[in-house]
Amino acid sequence: MIVKKLREIEGKIITQLEHKGKKVDVGEVQMKWLSYQNLGNYKHDFIVRHVAYEPGTKVPMHEHEYAHSLYILKGRFEITSGGETREVGQDTFIDIPPFESHEAKNLGDEQAALLCCINCVGNGDNCIPK
Repeated sequence: MIVKKLREIEGKIITQLEHKGKKVDVGEVQMKWLSYQNLGNYKHDFIVRHVAYEPGTKVPMHEHEYAHSLYILKGRFEITSGGETREVGQDTFIDIPPFESHEAKNLGDEQAALLCCINCVGNGDNCIPK
C-alpha cells in the first residue's frame, strides 16, 4: 500500500498544451499525478491526477483516445463535451468518452480543482507522468 498527502506530491505547472501539433495557451494549471502506470510493484490500468486551475484558466477544446472521469473538488467550472455545455461545481462527477471533444474553464475568482481518472491505452504512455 502507498499512502501520501497531496502536499507531498510534486506538481507540474502547465501553461501550454500541445494538440494536433499546435501549442495552445491555457492560463495556469497545476497537475499532480496521484497514481501512474508504474507506481508500486504492479502495472496500473488507470491513473488518477489532481488538477488545479487558477482563475480564468481554460483548457481549450481537444480530444484524445482515452476516456476520463472528473470529480470536482472545489470551485466552479464550465465544461463543454460532446456539444453540450454545463456549469458544474463541487461534488459533481463528469464522464467523458474517448475521442469526444471537450474543454474546461474555471469560472471563479479562486483556484478550482478536480480529480481526473483516465484509462491507459496502447503501451500506456498516457499513464506516465511527463
